[in-house]
Amino acid sequence: MSSSSRSVSSMWEEYLISLGEAPETSDKTYQSWCFGSAPDQLAELTRSGIKRATASLHFWYLKQGETMPKPGDLSIVTDSSGNAACVIQTTKVTILPFCNVTPEFAFREGEGDKTLQYWQNAHRAFFTKELAELGLPFEDDMAVVCEEFHKVFP
Repeated sequence: MSSSSRSVSSMWEEYLISLGEAPETSDKTYQSWCFGSAPDQLAELTRSGIKRATASLHFWYLKQGETMPKPGDLSIVTDSSGNAACVIQTTKVTILPFCNVTPEFAFREGEGDKTLQYWQNAHRAFFTKELAELGLPFEDDMAVVCEEFHKVFP
């Protein structure tokens, strides 16, 4: 994480001002979150523009009643301490079986050596651990939400 830690609200205000919008009258909205595994490292990869995608199990959106991401959504990615790293905008969302994730998507995730094999190994381990807490097995045909984004600020 960079040495200049920012709160989520101050980054949002700076982002709106950079667009020429007054924070108190803007109708733009955002969510704030950190990545589930290695949040500090992944926030830095996102801030630096290397990480341009993320994946999660579709199961969690159904189970937790969360709203699915959609193109145009704005989010502030934070580190594990809640410090704002950057603002991203979702550009594409695809739901497909884990086993059908493409090498191109794995590369956009920007993790490890950026290969599909690395992506599969890392995500299989992460998803298996997540599901084990509920006593559920991971299966290669489970639906994955593949979200692509670009950093819009700073």
